[in-house]
Amino acid sequence: MTAHKAKGRIAKADAKTVKAARPLQPSKTMKVLGAISDVADQPPLYRLSAGVALAGMVTFNGRLARAGFRMFASEWLATKLKSAVKHHVDRNRPDQVASGAGEIRSGNSHATALSSFPSGHTAGAVAVAQALSREYPEYRVAATTAAAAAAILQVPRLHHYPSDIAAGAGVGLIAEGIVNAVTPGKKSPKGNGSTVN
Repeated sequence: MTAHKAKGRIAKADAKTVKAARPLQPSKTMKVLGAISDVADQPPLYRLSAGVALAGMVTFNGRLARAGFRMFASEWLATKLKSAVKHHVDRNRPDQVASGAGEIRSGNSHATALSSFPSGHTAGAVAVAQALSREYPEYRVAATTAAAAAAILQVPRLHHYPSDIAAGAGVGLIAEGIVNAVTPGKKSPKGNGSTVN
């Protein structure tokens, strides 16, 4: 399959999903869920990460402090990476397009209406969830579920297409992987990426 055909199929799938989700957007339930999902925006994630690190330092809990620092660094790098992509790709957000899916094209617009790809909420949520899971693997399922919920809700909110979500998740995983690779600490012998106190 050529890249052009693959791009066309992704656009069709995006368009179908957004069309199905569009009626949900104006509901009160979606507005409440959307507001909750904004916890995955940059400022709240930075505050959460800094709070976790500070709590670890104040209580002399090295594991908690490391988790907070990992979370903060992963969010920072995810933000830098998604911004770099957004500033080289222009795509209308679903709420700006009457039907179909916004075309993904080269461009350097910084306008919010043209910055659908990739999803920053998803990139940050995935990066922070992965970072927390490095130190607290027992919370991996809860953290991953919360990140996935925040990401998926961006579609019925008409903020992003499914392919934006997938790309954002990839950015988050890459960012956290880089942070993990350069973070000092003895790796767990089980190979789950957590560190040993």
